[in-house]
Amino acid sequence: MNKRRRPESSGSISVLTLLAGFMALTTLFLLATLPASCVSMQRPRHRTGPGNGTETSSPQAIQPLGIRPAHLRTYPATPVPNQHAISQALWAPGIDHGYVPQGLTFAEGQLLVSGYQSTNPVVSMGSCRVYRIDPESGTSTGYFDLPPACGHAGGLAYAGNGILILSDTRRLYRIDLEQSLRERRADNAITGMLRLDGALRGSFAAFVPVNAWPGNQPGNKPGDEPATGSGLFIGAWSTSEGKAKGFFLPLALFDSHDGTAITEENATGSIALGARAQGGTFAPDGSLWLSFSSHDFGKVERVDTARERVLASYPLVSGTEDLSFDDQGGLWAVSEAGSLRWRNWRTSFPVVFRLDTNLLE
Repeated sequence: MNKRRRPESSGSISVLTLLAGFMALTTLFLLATLPASCVSMQRPRHRTGPGNGTETSSPQAIQPLGIRPAHLRTYPATPVPNQHAISQALWAPGIDHGYVPQGLTFAEGQLLVSGYQSTNPVVSMGSCRVYRIDPESGTSTGYFDLPPACGHAGGLAYAGNGILILSDTRRLYRIDLEQSLRERRADNAITGMLRLDGALRGSFAAFVPVNAWPGNQPGNKPGDEPATGSGLFIGAWSTSEGKAKGFFLPLALFDSHDGTAITEENATGSIALGARAQGGTFAPDGSLWLSFSSHDFGKVERVDTARERVLASYPLVSGTEDLSFDDQGGLWAVSEAGSLRWRNWRTSFPVVFRLDTNLLE
């Protein structure tokens, strides 16, 4: 005879129910005692870079102003060292036309950027052009072309009073800036030309203020005689530490040696540079800032030229070229990474950017 099972009372509690309740209470207790950062979902902060993609990086977004190069519309963003120190960013001009940005200088409230035309990784020379751009909007406000003899346009230096110095590998040009912009070519606006011979190279150029001229630097020893005047500083690029040098040249050479060759014998002084020095500029305090770069690194150094001593060094984006300070003390730089010639580099950042040197680290 089968026995009928007695129905369970509605008030009884199963073992499984007790166990589930205990686990729930334990979980609530643990959550209540943990820090909020451990239990909340943390989304990585992103920035939009030169490409369309996003990446985990500094919370400050880099959105360059001006015309975005057409070939970068599908490129991923590239991480930028010391991004937090960048206060302004502009697309480098002429990228879509194949220009590789090189020289940079700040002149009368505007930025001037020089470059040569090449889209071939093995061709390092081409037609030279200088663009003028508005630092507030990134808009190009003019340009001019250099004579066919110019092949690299590695440096720019503004000497004031409408005088622009452009350095090519083996030539220096003194140019009437307004005339060249008005005519869109420098042929009739060149007021002096020097050929560089011997150890001299025009890889980059910088105007030297009076307080940075040899004999006048802040690091001079007591008793040193002060010098007078100002001039030009040019750098000779090299992959060798021993061959990379910088030279101080009097601007008067454009008058006394116009159309002829000069050598290191015509220099007022020289200093050793590190390998792969790409650009330079003098700060208001007389110190020299130098950029160094290649496809896989970039950095900027602050140098005491009197003692030839590096005072500070900071990482920057690969391909960093020339430098220039503006009237407010901001340090401008330009990178060639991501130009059509270097479009296969891992870094894509053909940008002119302004740095707050107090934030570099």
